[in-house]
Amino acid sequence: HVQTPDNPPSKLRSLQEQMTGGVRTALLLLMAAVGLVLLIAVANVGNLLLARSERRRREVAVRVAIGAGRGRLVRQFLTESLVLAVIGGGLGLLLGIAGLRLVVARAPGGIPRAGEIRLDGHVVLFTFGLSLLAGLIFGLAPLLHLSPNSMAATLKESGQRTTAGAARQRLRKGLVVSEMALAAILVIGAGLLVRSLNALERVDPGFDADGLLTFQLYLPPAHYPDATVAGAFYATLLDRLGALPGVQGVAAMSGLPPLRDVNANDTEFDGLAPSPDRPSNVDYYQIIQGDYFETMGIPIVEGRGFELGDDAKGPPVALVNETLAKQYYPGQSALGRRLRPSGAPFWLTIVGVVKDVKQGGLSEPTGTELYFNNPQVAAANVAQRTMNIVVRSTRAPLTLSGEVRRVVRELDPSLPPAQMQTMDENIAQTVRRPRFVTLLLGTFAMLALALPIATFFPTAMLEMLGNLIERHEKIAKVEATIALLAETPGPAACQTLSFCYWAGKRFELDFFNTRQKIGSGRFTDAGLLAKVADKYYGAVEISDGAPRDQQLPDRVAASLRANYKVARQDGGLRIYVPK
Repeated sequence: HVQTPDNPPSKLRSLQEQMTGGVRTALLLLMAAVGLVLLIAVANVGNLLLARSERRRREVAVRVAIGAGRGRLVRQFLTESLVLAVIGGGLGLLLGIAGLRLVVARAPGGIPRAGEIRLDGHVVLFTFGLSLLAGLIFGLAPLLHLSPNSMAATLKESGQRTTAGAARQRLRKGLVVSEMALAAILVIGAGLLVRSLNALERVDPGFDADGLLTFQLYLPPAHYPDATVAGAFYATLLDRLGALPGVQGVAAMSGLPPLRDVNANDTEFDGLAPSPDRPSNVDYYQIIQGDYFETMGIPIVEGRGFELGDDAKGPPVALVNETLAKQYYPGQSALGRRLRPSGAPFWLTIVGVVKDVKQGGLSEPTGTELYFNNPQVAAANVAQRTMNIVVRSTRAPLTLSGEVRRVVRELDPSLPPAQMQTMDENIAQTVRRPRFVTLLLGTFAMLALALPIATFFPTAMLEMLGNLIERHEKIAKVEATIALLAETPGPAACQTLSFCYWAGKRFELDFFNTRQKIGSGRFTDAGLLAKVADKYYGAVEISDGAPRDQQLPDRVAASLRANYKVARQDGGLRIYVPK
């Protein structure tokens, strides 16, 4: 690999970092998502409790006014909120246990110590501690209205339902906005992960995975003492497997793409001194046997592949991938160049350049790769005991598994084929972890989005119900006032009444003219006025229109002042009823 300050030739890591380094970032990401969901849940519960406390403001004020002690109120509200908090925390803990079991059951392989994941005492204490804290804070919300000024303002609301104050409305709306903002962060993050996963699954691994069956064999030294015996066994195995019906090609390799451990083997390049752009090691060594490139569907870009003459008697040769050729021989051909592994007694000549193959994972850049022919490696007394076998067939790959096991058993009954699977399954395993993380984050994002939506509509419906009740109470008072005005003698009492509704225009009725139209000497139809008020109610402006020397009767004026904002103007009364 290219050496940089962040990527030196050697690294020291602790055992814990070695075990968890691959999942540390994913776990931190999920922890952040859980924290955001927790904040949304707390804000959600707080919003509900604040809405509940708004409905109890008048109850608290009345109870204090008739002598209820504050200590008694504190005990009552704390008891109610703490009971709700404990019940909610217990239900959340049960859901957490069920969810954890589901997550562990669906967790992909490779997560360190996944079987030890459980809810311990610390999690239980944290859950109930947070529940009690939330219940304590929001349970005391109704008691914030116990100040004398607040109780007086509440009791002056004329016994009718009113919407919450502007400050309290802003607080609750701010909580809803905060919830939606946090949920949007999670949804956007989950969307980006889905997009990255989709792009990852479309990455070209460098070979054709369709129709490939793969498995792994290990030759123990007790039965295969040297490289020659091991190489002869693999040669016989490949011949026997190639003779199976429907098999198009068979090969063996030391490392199975697209995900394997990096080798970083020191390698000497003839005529090239090591430099930061040309490190002295190669990322991956790949020892192959059989028709590897044809079976895997890896094209030869330049030169040739290994041939039958490239055996123990032939001159040592090697192949490199495109990345190595471009990095060590930029702008020129790599064919005919020589290299050798560190400590090797002979040089190998590069006879071909092959297409890049992903070896460090689909998400990682392609590293440098050097291919060796196993018969020549065995001639140097280097035994490659572990090999991955790939079989390409026109049949469904897994239908060959029984015949493959039979062939291996006939050659050596003590060798169990391991990790038998299709190449498509092998590739899918390399993206199981990011797919699992994306699934979890997407679940958290949907939960975070559902929480505020699930509580916003009930809260909004309660608010609308309260406003509707308040409006009907106002309408009833308007009707009563109109009826009172209609009973007042003289045309001055009902000379002009205007009903306005806020739909972009103003609707007016001049009841003096209406009186003339209905042919009545005096307008006394209170029922008609009530119907008009009910139909066109929005905001009402009532003016008696009386001259300066005439006033409304005392009982009419007193009723108006008791129920509406009344101002003297032009010798009469102007009453404002906001919508």
